Amino acid sequence: ANPAAARSGKRENQDALQINVVEGAVTNTVDYMRRCRSFLSAICADLVSDGAIEGAPEDDDEAATLAVQSHPSIKRLRDYLATYDDMMCMLIRGCTIDDEAEVLARRGAPVERHQALLSKCGVIEGSMRLIKCIYNDVKVPLRLVEKRLPVVFRVTRLAYLLIERACLHNRDCKVTMLPHYTTIQSHVGGMVGAFYTMLVIFSGTRELVEKVDNERLSGWREMLPRMRNCKVMSFLVEICVCNGEPLKANQDRVVNILVEDHQHVALQTRIVGDDLFLVDPRAPDDAPVSCADVRKQFGEDVMQPNNLDHADRSLKLYQVFLMILELFHSIS
Repeated sequence: ANPAAARSGKRENQDALQINVVEGAVTNTVDYMRRCRSFLSAICADLVSDGAIEGAPEDDDEAATLAVQSHPSIKRLRDYLATYDDMMCMLIRGCTIDDEAEVLARRGAPVERHQALLSKCGVIEGSMRLIKCIYNDVKVPLRLVEKRLPVVFRVTRLAYLLIERACLHNRDCKVTMLPHYTTIQSHVGGMVGAFYTMLVIFSGTRELVEKVDNERLSGWREMLPRMRNCKVMSFLVEICVCNGEPLKANQDRVVNILVEDHQHVALQTRIVGDDLFLVDPRAPDDAPVSCADVRKQFGEDVMQPNNLDHADRSLKLYQVFLMILELFHSIS
């Protein structure tokens, strides 16, 4: 210390060290998460060393598809899968309070301290890096993953699930994921969990919802002609109203989309007796869908999570119809 400053009663700017005593369990958790981050980094390094997949096979090119399945990076992920699966499931279970053991079915309240540690230890960033490594560096074709590359599907699904659960009602974790918006949005059509992750990130967080400008909306708009399901419209609903408060700028953007791209949104309806039938004008030769039959087969709550990825055409069209109604309500 400066003696003159001490005599004058003035304080100098000095570095300070604060020591906090934490529980042994927290120390162990931090150590484990750091090892998890290192493990994720090691996987990425090995995948990159195997080189990228050359070209995406056409739908009917079975030989090229088999070549993708036999690529060294796919074998590498298969070798890692058991250890990776156990690690990710343990981390995911720690994010919520729930007696359900199956990670995909857990719906409990978030554990904020666990979420914070995942962020501070770099685990959710490491998970995002692995996703980018698989699809950007190795160039695994997303459209093959769900049905032809089950190992890649499991790896990606768990990575997105961990990010989703870490962001559940956690503003800080959500903010860390905003720079990865374009990557996550580009995977929405792949059934790998990106859609649910995107909804959790933006749900109830006004400061993030207000950042969804025309540029960020363009990716969703481009999906309208390709995806006849409720996911695109679900996201549009999410950004129009936040915590019960309408967001006029986003409402105006969505109205422009509905006006200019109405042919990709609209359904034809027909009332017969007490039933409502739906017709997709883009597939006029398909049989009309009975709303009563859909409710009878799938129950009244057709929008529950285990139904959103269902392949049934009638259910998907009915879900689209419900989200169209919800979307118009959100911009009114």
